[in-house]
Amino acid sequence: MRAYALIGLIIGLVIVGILVYRAGVTYTHGTRDGQSAVAPPERANILRCQAQIKRIEDAIRLYYIENGRYPERLEELRDILPQETYCPITGRPYLYEPTSGIVICPDHH
Repeated sequence: MRAYALIGLIIGLVIVGILVYRAGVTYTHGTRDGQSAVAPPERANILRCQAQIKRIEDAIRLYYIENGRYPERLEELRDILPQETYCPITGRPYLYEPTSGIVICPDHH
């Protein structure tokens, strides 16, 4: 009976060790894909930028439905304020491709 308890304890410690190792690698050195881990404040900034781009793309789709074409410039969108056409983190203007309606942040691809 004691042998089974000891084997169970060893297996449990090995599993916990593997989990701690994986967490340490992910949060200090990067992810499996070789990309470095993103700190929570930076991740929040990226999500904020992506949310703003999503809002612009929704306005572009609505414009396309109403007019049958994509706007030539983001300023043609009536639901988007001029300051919303810039990255809220870096202040750089978004890149807009009027032939496809795609919006890209030069800093947060």
